[in-house]
Amino acid sequence: MSNLVLQASNLSRHFSDAEHRLDILNDLELSVARGECLAIIGSSGSGKSTLLHLLAGLDKPDGGEVRVGGEGLNGLNEAQRADIRNRHLGFVFQFHHLLPEFSALENVAVPMLLANRPISEARARSFELLKQVGLEQRASHRPAKLSGGERQRVAIARALANEPGCVLMDEPTGNLDPQTAQEVEEYLEKLNQQLGIAFVMVTHDHQLAGRMDRTLLLKNGQLQAV
Repeated sequence: MSNLVLQASNLSRHFSDAEHRLDILNDLELSVARGECLAIIGSSGSGKSTLLHLLAGLDKPDGGEVRVGGEGLNGLNEAQRADIRNRHLGFVFQFHHLLPEFSALENVAVPMLLANRPISEARARSFELLKQVGLEQRASHRPAKLSGGERQRVAIARALANEPGCVLMDEPTGNLDPQTAQEVEEYLEKLNQQLGIAFVMVTHDHQLAGRMDRTLLLKNGQLQAV
């Protein structure tokens, strides 16, 4: 069994209009090993979010291939890509994107219910995940009753719901004050050590990037070691 949970080979993406073509990614290569913590940094407009969308199968490349959990995304329809996402990937964004009408526990359960896991099993696992991020006492609270840091920890618990091989993160602490951001970073570090799940994180926070196993710079459409 391969130790790689995510791969991109010769990945290219460009955007065009009637007069111009803008090359965002050029034959990019990336391999992420099980349990690895990887930070991707780069200037605004360098293509970091585009890369994350391609890795998640939310966008299609103009060239090359992405493999998630050993499964290639090329040639799959949206339903098939969504199935691979739900089985192999978790997501944490700068803005938590929790469902406001649902409790913390119900928000965490959503990916499991979409995977047709029994409700009782989904509820039990959701509570355990909230416990791992220190929020078992807040399980019944809706997002409006939670602080920014608590909401982001619920989002992290939700990302872990289906035991993914890799969690993709887009500026996960970018909307938090420094102290709260540090608390969230410590939870991420603990979860990585406990669960062995790979994290791929796009961030402008060089201090957070420095805590990762590896940092790559996206520049001129390619990834460079820092």
